[in-house]
Parts: sequence; structure tokens; C-alpha cells
Amino acid sequence: MTFRANLAFAVATSVLAACARGNDQASARPQVPAAVHSAPRAPEVRSLPDSVPQVAGPRLQLDEGAFGLSNSDGDALIVLDTLVNPSRFHTAICADARLVPVSYVRYQEASQHTVNKIAANFDSLTGDVYRVVAGSAPQDATCYLSADSALLASAVPVHWTTAAPCDSTLAASIIAAKHRPLVRCWRLAVVTPQVTLAAAQFAIQDTSDLAALVLLDHGQLLFEDFPAQYLGPGNFAWRADDGGEFTPDGFGILFLARVRGVDVMGVTWAAAEGEDAYIEVADSAASFRTVSSTYRYWAGDAGD
Repeated sequence: MTFRANLAFAVATSVLAACARGNDQASARPQVPAAVHSAPRAPEVRSLPDSVPQVAGPRLQLDEGAFGLSNSDGDALIVLDTLVNPSRFHTAICADARLVPVSYVRYQEASQHTVNKIAANFDSLTGDVYRVVAGSAPQDATCYLSADSALLASAVPVHWTTAAPCDSTLAASIIAAKHRPLVRCWRLAVVTPQVTLAAAQFAIQDTSDLAALVLLDHGQLLFEDFPAQYLGPGNFAWRADDGGEFTPDGFGILFLARVRGVDVMGVTWAAAEGEDAYIEVADSAASFRTVSSTYRYWAGDAGD
């Protein structure tokens, strides 16, 4: 179950949960260290810096792309959503901004009912099939097919590091930008020496939970928010099995890019039941918005 699906369920049950929670909220969640409650003046919030390549040209065509799944050999992909003109797509972007050239083959009808979107079921899925024409794609991986040459030319990888607690300066900057105390904060990855990726979980406000991916450059921040509903101790918030606690485990960044003044990020988020994938665009001052998304369910048996 995705965090967006969780929201629909959460809204229907939040009133009962809030009454049951009572005064237990303070003890139900980790205490926020005193050092991160006090924050300086909020830093300026802006988009990615010039150190991420920019490409000029016509408007973005992100609404025309789609996510695909590679097979077990990495020599074919099948699109998980609908493409209006599949023959226009010749490149997929996989993890680490890896460009994989592809050629359209056919539309495949499902040979049987299959709920698990995994490589083992590739021949039983419905969708547009592409052949990898040079090299190979990562096996059983989510990739993004795009016909936007400017996006493909500007995509850069994100180099993951071992998640470590945010230092006090970064934590204070995030608090000041969001006007909300932190529960946890992690440094996750390096894009360039000036651009890093972090993740944060914020303190509950009433029954509102919030986590975010955070891009940082010279103290300037850009957020991809993951709101959720707090349903009480031990209940899920963002993922079906998270127990109400957010962690950065399972996140992946396919690529980052800045195209025609617009910041673009390809994100995957895996959990026990499946994997979300998003294309996020930051064409406002402080945050990303989703322009394309899909969900790969994989919790059942391999042959389902």
C-alpha cells in the first residue's frame, strides 16, 4: 500500500484515532533533542544550483513519459502505464542516471491474471514491450522512459552514502524552513560537492505526520514532502508495515536534472509490499510536485 493510498484510509479513521490517542502523543513518539528545537532565521529556499547541468529548449515533455520494468536478463522493458505513441520512445533512464537505448517491439496482452509486477512475471504482464538495443538494463529494475532529449542530456546520478544523522546546522536549517520540530534527520547522498540529499521526519502536529526528502545546496533547501495521518502508536503512517515510523530505507534516486529552469527528480521508494516510483518537478520556490507515478506490487507469490 502506498503512502497516498494510506491517506484515504487514514482520513476515514483519524477522528477515532485522535480520540483514542488522548494524551499519549508525547510518549508515543521519540523526544526531539533540545538542540534542534531552536532554529535561526529560515534560509532562502530555491532550486538546484548551476552545478547541476541545465539544458535549454522546448517545453518539458514529462507528462508523455512512463515507468517501465526490466526483465530478468536486462534485455527488455515493459511499460507499467499507458503510452499514447510508444514508438516515440528510444531511451530509458535507470538507477544512477544510466541511459539505456531501447526500441519499441509490440503491445503485449497478459496471458494470465498477474498482480505481481516483477521480472519473473514479465511475459505475463500487459503493456508496451521494448528491446534493449545496446548494453543492458539493470535486472528486475524500475526505469523511466522519456522522449525528452533535454531531460536525457541533463540527467545526473546521485551517489549514495551510508545514512548518518544530520549535523546540527543542517537540522536547524530544515526546522527553520518548515517551521516544525524534527524527530529524525539523515544525510543520504552526494549529488555534487555543493548539493546533498537528506531525509527528515518531523514532529506530529495534531494528527498530521510529515516526512520529506530534502535537497540542500549552500544552506538552500528544496523539499519533497510525504504527508501522512498519525493513527496512534504502532499503526502505519507512510507504509503498510512502518509502525508509524519513517526511515530512509528503500529510497532510490534514478536521476536529478535541471531542464529549462525546472528541477526534475526521479524517485523510487521500495517497501515490503511493493515500490512507488515518481517523477517530481520543482517549478515553484520550495517544493516538488508529482507529474508521473506508478506502483509495482510484489508482495504475493512470484507466479501471481
